[in-house]
Amino acid sequence: MKANIIVPTSLNELTLEQYQKFIKIDTEENRGTTFHMQKLVEIFCNLDLKNVASIKLKSMIEVANSIAGLFDKDHEFIDRFEMDNVKYGFIPLLDEISFGEYVDLDHNLTDWNNVHKAMAVLYRPITEEKNNRYEIEEYQGIKDANRFLKMPLDVVLGSFVFFYHLGNELLIN
Repeated sequence: MKANIIVPTSLNELTLEQYQKFIKIDTEENRGTTFHMQKLVEIFCNLDLKNVASIKLKSMIEVANSIAGLFDKDHEFIDRFEMDNVKYGFIPLLDEISFGEYVDLDHNLTDWNNVHKAMAVLYRPITEEKNNRYEIEEYQGIKDANRFLKMPLDVVLGSFVFFYHLGNELLIN
């Protein structure tokens, strides 16, 4: 059986939801196994496991290595992105967040199963844009956070880079 496989070429083509599925099986004991390779291709190429099993071994290894290589690159902070025809922007003034935003962010940023909820705090629809500046919607909680499951993975990982650098700067000061 011949099938066309769409292999992602950038993290922008992957979603947070796919990554959340993958990290559940991405354990020390699974890494380097055929199961790990199968799940990598199944999840990130949107295939059924039975179709993954029919891929030629050489092709399977190439596809898995190609996808795995996407994660080896440096992730850059992305302050704006578009999803479902809506432009989203990162909180412009992070030091002025409300207590509710802080609580929701604090409870969800470190648990990959809930990172989409943290993204709903950090990124909100842009209401006004002028030159290189923008304003975002007022915070209304994480009730609609599931829409962020479809968020591009490069944006998510880039936001973690932002917090990594912020943490380092705070330690220095």
